[in-house]
Amino acid sequence: MAAHLIGWAYHFSNGLTFGIMYLALIGDGTRRHWIWAVVMAVGLELGMLFTPYPNVFGIPPSAVFVLVTLTAHLIFGPVMGWMRQGFSYLMIGKLIEPRSTPSQAFDVAICINIGDLPGV
Repeated sequence: MAAHLIGWAYHFSNGLTFGIMYLALIGDGTRRHWIWAVVMAVGLELGMLFTPYPNVFGIPPSAVFVLVTLTAHLIFGPVMGWMRQGFSYLMIGKLIEPRSTPSQAFDVAICINIGDLPGV
């Protein structure tokens, strides 16, 4: 049971990290369609499936495994994209201007994630 909890915690921390990477890549979420988040999420999944990664952990890449993991990433992508768009619209004129450079986008992501938004 502990191994499963640690595994899920690790997986969700990876999701958070990829969310920050997505934020750094697209910058202003009001100028990018959320479908780019789906492209990124599915690309990550396909990258995992075409590497020895599943076999390293003793997971045979069966049809069921591919279906379940691809479905999960097809859910993760839109949620990540919609959240980024929502946060972008919240920031416009209210909190801070949307950022477009990777280092500034990372600063915004950290503020959003820890709830320490400037000017609030």
